[in-house]
Amino acid sequence: MEDKERVEVLEAALAQMLKPIKGILFSVIIKALAERQVLQINKSDPADEDLVLRLEKAILICAAELESKPVRRPRPNEVGNDVEAYVMRALPQVGLNAARPTSAAGAGKSTGYPDI
Repeated sequence: MEDKERVEVLEAALAQMLKPIKGILFSVIIKALAERQVLQINKSDPADEDLVLRLEKAILICAAELESKPVRRPRPNEVGNDVEAYVMRALPQVGLNAARPTSAAGAGKSTGYPDI
């Protein structure tokens, strides 16, 4: 294969990879990328209803703290990184565990997804 032809094949492959993924469930994408399972909420399950209420309370706690101590960063992903600390503080206040994921070796990690 000539260099020009090889470049064309690579360009076509990259273009295909950059197209939006259609027809694949969000949960499948998350499991493939982050090796974590997305749990469905069952609105008729009291435990799931309680979880949603706790998460809503945690959101309100984060919002109140962010309002009093706003994050100002030039890039959106930097804001997201800073907001993680607010979330880590809010979740235990509503009785939920908040921890950094661990690597395959069992060490804590704070880069990549998921972050909490």
